[in-house]
Amino acid sequence: MRYDKGYLNIIYRKEDMRKLISDLFLLFFFLSFLQTTAQTDPLMTIMKDELWREYNELQEKEYPPYYMDFKAIESYGASASSTFGNTLSYDVDKSTSFAATIRVGSYEFDNTHTFDNQMGMGSFYGGFGGGYNTLPRDLSPDLVKYSIWETTNRLYKDVVESYQNNLDNLDSTKLKEVDDFSHEEAVQYYKDRLPESSYEVDMNEWKARLNRYTAVFKGIPEITIATAGFAYSVDREYFVSTEKSEITQNKRLSILTIIVLGRSTEDEFMPYSQAYYAFTPEGLPSDSVILADMEKVKEKVLALCNAPKAEPYSGPAILSAEAAGVFFHEILGHRIEGHRMEDSFNSKTFKDKVGKEVINKSISVYSDPTQSNWQGTDLVGHYLYDDQGIAAQKVVNIENGKLMNFLMSRKPIEGVNHSNGHGRSNLSMDPVARQSNLFVTAKDAESSESLRKMLVKECKKQKKEYGYYFKTVSGGLTNTMNYQPDYFNIFPIEVYRIYVDGRPDELVRGVNLIGTPLIMFSEIIAAGNEYEVFSGMCGAESGSVPVSTIAPAMLVRKVETQNQFSYKPEWPVLPDPETEAIQQNNLNYDKN
Repeated sequence: MRYDKGYLNIIYRKEDMRKLISDLFLLFFFLSFLQTTAQTDPLMTIMKDELWREYNELQEKEYPPYYMDFKAIESYGASASSTFGNTLSYDVDKSTSFAATIRVGSYEFDNTHTFDNQMGMGSFYGGFGGGYNTLPRDLSPDLVKYSIWETTNRLYKDVVESYQNNLDNLDSTKLKEVDDFSHEEAVQYYKDRLPESSYEVDMNEWKARLNRYTAVFKGIPEITIATAGFAYSVDREYFVSTEKSEITQNKRLSILTIIVLGRSTEDEFMPYSQAYYAFTPEGLPSDSVILADMEKVKEKVLALCNAPKAEPYSGPAILSAEAAGVFFHEILGHRIEGHRMEDSFNSKTFKDKVGKEVINKSISVYSDPTQSNWQGTDLVGHYLYDDQGIAAQKVVNIENGKLMNFLMSRKPIEGVNHSNGHGRSNLSMDPVARQSNLFVTAKDAESSESLRKMLVKECKKQKKEYGYYFKTVSGGLTNTMNYQPDYFNIFPIEVYRIYVDGRPDELVRGVNLIGTPLIMFSEIIAAGNEYEVFSGMCGAESGSVPVSTIAPAMLVRKVETQNQFSYKPEWPVLPDPETEAIQQNNLNYDKN
């Protein structure tokens, strides 16, 4: 074949006819394939057109952008809540949100640059939400274009001001040697919209279910608050950039949370919470399973209300698989998020530890957002592309005790110039390196019974009357900034003393697990052979994102605890009418 001046001239001999027909068939098939894979939604078309229109217009300005991207999320949300068998609220809503990114300067130095005397925290787009907006509900093309224009016009002014400030600082501050933004390959990915059935959830059924769960706690004087909440979201996400990336993907998330507050024998609040995570409502446990769990929660809360208060402790402990998951999320996960290695005010715990042993040699850790399920449990840290348009990747963080890699967004750090697909955020926030699915594995693992025997042996060695078993936790927090101590704080719910002399395990209340990361890592003795998944919403500089951690139980040579903050409210003088009525009915029943 030959192409001449825009006209297709096909030169062939008679004997080439069969090959020509074959070539034309293949060409038709290829064009059909392109049409299928390159299809797009009306919203994506509007975003693309407006992105390039604005980008080209801004090239005429004094400070033209070198990079822009547009993101949007079409969100369907259904939620309901209940207390003591009664519906508190329910809502079904649809909305579309939009966010823009504009970078002025160059990949090496731009408006996002932070100097050594600045705190490199995540921020709202444009400083205070300047690049974020809610699009018109009906997605009228003209109104959407206007809303996008209004958002980026406002953002561009903020970006230029930041860039000018950075240029002014160049005279008095040494420029960092790492770039501000990484060069990455463009990506095109299109996923069809989920079927309509995916957007349907029977809220009447869920209101009834929530009422059944909270009714379990009715009429119990020691339980002052019992609420259950259900939330289901379906998000269709759009991403387009001037690097010619185009991504359209879908995400779903279902969350069921139970919060119970008891009144202890010392008139203090006793909080207890339990949460279930799945991608779809059908993925959550069945009604019968959750009702059985609520009966157990009731027993635990009543036991905690009457349990002795723990004293500050330093000594051996076992972290259950669930507790170990939170432990690793807090003290390791946040400290391997790459941008923290460059922030001037960050403690940079692991900055110079790559290739060095940081934990027991039997332990390895990797992050893998590409995995959506583990042994039948949904992993909510799963995604296909991160919030900067980079494909999700498995990252080996620790191998046989040695630190290997950090989690990276498109913010380079010394020695690491590219993202590994962990740039995450709320839509209204700038993406930074964040956790996804954190897997903690161990060689030479021990059974639960063996870990318990090892705990007792270590207690005797340290001349301790008992060791601790941290069974369930509600979450935790950690500080990675260097203007405060580099610490973590885990919030246990269910903690037991395991006595050396063989006495029954004793439930205690009011325990916080505290410490510093490097010391805590060095105290891990052994790991269990049974794994559990802990999922939750992780909050940090770039907002709240869903994460999961898979870990085994851990035996630690020495932990440190402190007493939890105790709160004594002004309790009601009179019993509430429903509790009093239930108690009276029970009394009348006993008489009969």
